[in-house]
Amino acid sequence: LLRHILLHCCPLTLGCALCMCVQVFVPCREESDLLVVFQKYGWYRAGHLAVQSLLGWHLYLFFNASGREYSRFANHFDPFAPIFSKRERPGIVASDLGLAAALYGLYYAGLTWGWAWLVKVYMIPYIIVNFWLVTITYLQHTHPNLPHYEDEEWDWLRGALATVDRSYGFLDILFHRIADTHVTHHLFSQLPHYHAEEATDALKPILGKYYNRDERNVLKALWQEICLCHFVTREQHTGSGVVWFNSVTKHDPVPATEAVAAGFNPEKAAKVK
Repeated sequence: LLRHILLHCCPLTLGCALCMCVQVFVPCREESDLLVVFQKYGWYRAGHLAVQSLLGWHLYLFFNASGREYSRFANHFDPFAPIFSKRERPGIVASDLGLAAALYGLYYAGLTWGWAWLVKVYMIPYIIVNFWLVTITYLQHTHPNLPHYEDEEWDWLRGALATVDRSYGFLDILFHRIADTHVTHHLFSQLPHYHAEEATDALKPILGKYYNRDERNVLKALWQEICLCHFVTREQHTGSGVVWFNSVTKHDPVPATEAVAAGFNPEKAAKVK
């Protein structure tokens, strides 16, 4: 189930790394954005991470939080929302009916076995799934060394390569290799998961320096990305439509790549600058 959800919330099909078309975790474009301004404070980043980890999936489904902009309010349960095509509307209606039946089933289970039992056997595992779903998706497409692209620079291959593989240890097997072979998934999204490892091994020498893998501890990487990847700007020297993450500091913003070079310390990078 988790792999199925991850496959469908992956932004590849509508232009991964294309700033205006990614479906989730769309980067802010303005340093003055209120969500960016407060990122300089550790308490805000910690709160941001907690809300994202516990409620991120639901906020995205109900309010399109962190999603791309549409012409009107977007809700994933509305068959007429701008997210969906006319062809997809019957499927959304069927999904809504299925959710209504599931919610009634949970209500009946709570009445029958008690609400404490329901929290223990359903709600707590559900929150854990939400954490992994949001964390894996966020870390697959948010990294200080990964660019995003504007219309004039984007093409399918550039967008597909703007992701990173990382291992979650023994959980890789439970996740059906969606995290440690995600570059391969972007390039060959129909490839069965049981061939993803051998395909990745074959792709590495072909991609060379264009293959991205992160060996950091997952929780450490999650906190560092929250601390570094705040908004995107165009390349300073070329002014091209290739945009990179910047970090907000107590003084001046610095490119996230410079913060990485300073030991994942944006404040130190800002002082050097």
